[in-house]
Amino acid sequence: MATLFLAVLYFLSFQGLRSAFGDQHRKLTATQGEMLVVKCGCLTRGLPGGTNITWTHHHPSESQRPLLQSREDPDEDALGDPSGDLVVLSASVERQGNYSCSPWNSNATCWYTLTVSPTRQEEVRVKDCEKGLSCNLKNFCPRDLVIPSLKLLKKTVWQKDNEGDSSNGYFEKVAEKDEGVYTCRRSYQYRGRLYNLTSTVMLKVKKPADSIPRIWSPKPGMVYPVQLGSQLVVPCEVEVYNMFDGSYWLDGKSFVEDDQNQSVYSNQTEKKGEKGERKITTSLVFQKVTADQLSRTYTCKLESTRKHSNVSITLALKDVPVSSLRVALLAVLFAMLAVVSSGLVFYWCRVPFTLLLRDKLDCHSNVSDIQIYICFPCNTA
Repeated sequence: MATLFLAVLYFLSFQGLRSAFGDQHRKLTATQGEMLVVKCGCLTRGLPGGTNITWTHHHPSESQRPLLQSREDPDEDALGDPSGDLVVLSASVERQGNYSCSPWNSNATCWYTLTVSPTRQEEVRVKDCEKGLSCNLKNFCPRDLVIPSLKLLKKTVWQKDNEGDSSNGYFEKVAEKDEGVYTCRRSYQYRGRLYNLTSTVMLKVKKPADSIPRIWSPKPGMVYPVQLGSQLVVPCEVEVYNMFDGSYWLDGKSFVEDDQNQSVYSNQTEKKGEKGERKITTSLVFQKVTADQLSRTYTCKLESTRKHSNVSITLALKDVPVSSLRVALLAVLFAMLAVVSSGLVFYWCRVPFTLLLRDKLDCHSNVSDIQIYICFPCNTA
């Protein structure tokens, strides 16, 4: 009866605490007999590094008791490193339950529920590598634990599909036969006993992409006409087929940051193509074009596991456009000049013109040819 009362009291108290700190509650799964490392999430909430941490195991059959305070635990199956992580040397059913961690200089509390399973239950991470290229799995290994009393054995063991030691987590040219589930195991020695810390990753080998990564725009050597003080956006559109490929802009030899507070910055968008390709647009943005930018060279670089390429562009001042009023005035001026010129030509050439007209119409007169007269058609019948 007393045990049931304690269980109910524990449940109610924990639910109340959980409702107060619901956003900070996480579920953890461990494999029986293996090591478990838990980082206190409260340390990411603006607290200084090196903050002492108190971990508490809330067990229904016993009173709450601190597990560690950034030191070795008295019951010898839980340790702490300088960062305040909880390290369970060997997960067991007795270690199941609810845990909380609290920094000494803060009222923050983070909650965890630990479940221990006879077999591995956690989600397996996936690593995609392209056939024939290098592939590195070492980043998926557990991190080193910095605990003076815990000795790390130098050899890190990799196992594929639990078939014994295989590879070292790195493939110079990965092949389809290398596909499988790999487990990285680091072993630690503590007071004469061996404890294993493991992590698992699934390697998937993809066929080489049919198409070659390329830069679609801009074209090499393009010159962009600009006006001083105006804004300009130059998109660099690339097509790639690998998650590690990408593009960026250079100002001369300097990398263009994505800081919008700069006079020149870059921003990037990405979308998936119909054939699985990645279409990346990295835009070079000029807030206000300045005179010194006209003498610089800007380069869009494509970094790929298959091919490296780049395209350079420059800026140039636009021709100043002629206003509509100026065009109209020029047109009127040319029209006036044409009228005056025509009048002068007719005045100077009136005598030859009159004689020509008389000869054509067969008109004759006794009046001197130097006199101007009106000529009417003559009857020659």
